[in-house]
Amino acid sequence: MLQKKLIFILIAVIMAGCQSAPASVPVEKLPTVSVRPTITALTATRAPATPMSIPFFLISTPTPTLVVPTATPTLGEFLTPTLMPTRLTSTRRLDIPIGGYYKFLIHKSKDGEELETYAEKYNTTVEAILYINYHLTNPVWEDVLFVVPINIKDVSGMPIFVVYEIKPEEEAISPDRLAAVLNVNAFDLRYYNGMLDAAGSVPRMGDLILVPWPRNAGKVRWH
Repeated sequence: MLQKKLIFILIAVIMAGCQSAPASVPVEKLPTVSVRPTITALTATRAPATPMSIPFFLISTPTPTLVVPTATPTLGEFLTPTLMPTRLTSTRRLDIPIGGYYKFLIHKSKDGEELETYAEKYNTTVEAILYINYHLTNPVWEDVLFVVPINIKDVSGMPIFVVYEIKPEEEAISPDRLAAVLNVNAFDLRYYNGMLDAAGSVPRMGDLILVPWPRNAGKVRWH
């Protein structure tokens, strides 16, 4: 019994202590600290660029272009030459032998010339020269065209010759057409001028042609 009383008393004392007001304890004031925020400027640093990976199927490969070097044009390439019509060079001129089987020479007389000089030079006769030329005299008048047979003395079967010069509009005319224009025999024109073959059948401007007139012609044209 005594123990129980003691326990009750102890509990009562403890409870009475808990209900009593706690003693006032002086509290020390802490000093007030003023905090000022410090802002530090940050320097932005650019991160190194990292190459972006592109899918291979989006990458276009440039097609190589073949570059051909172009030559620099010279002044001569800008100057286009004007093509002029080419004229055939005359081969039937004065003092040049012409003809085929029979050869002749056309000469233009100078003042005081005599036919004996040409008869001796070309192995013929004065009579032969006079026979094949129309109204030729001896001595010869100045600037007269006359025909000299070369190495021929017998000209009894030959026609009378008149010298004719091919005009510019008659260049490359056929011998037959020329004979028709001159009103003479086409074969005789070819024969005495050496035009029987194709190579010598094209008269050229300035050519001197022997126009053969038959001896029985009523009148010889001088053209």
